[in-house]
Amino acid sequence: MALFQTAFDAYVTRLEKNGLLFVDSELVSQLTDIGAETTVYKIPATRIALDLGNKVAANMVMLGIFSGEDQYLYKRRASRSCER
Repeated sequence: MALFQTAFDAYVTRLEKNGLLFVDSELVSQLTDIGAETTVYKIPATRIALDLGNKVAANMVMLGIFSGEDQYLYKRRASRSCER
């Protein structure tokens, strides 16, 4: 998860193959050094937080989206394992 370009640049090398990457679409514009197998979610988190009246809440916006996606993926994986 990266809310700023500097954070993305500092940690992109730690991204695992087939990983999920959540970025603030308005603040992280240069997505370099990520493989095609990486799933990227571009969310205007800061804009959403500003619309809600609190710029500082951008991290909570991202956390909420990540949490929702993680639950979806967990349920999907569990469902697939039951099919086997």
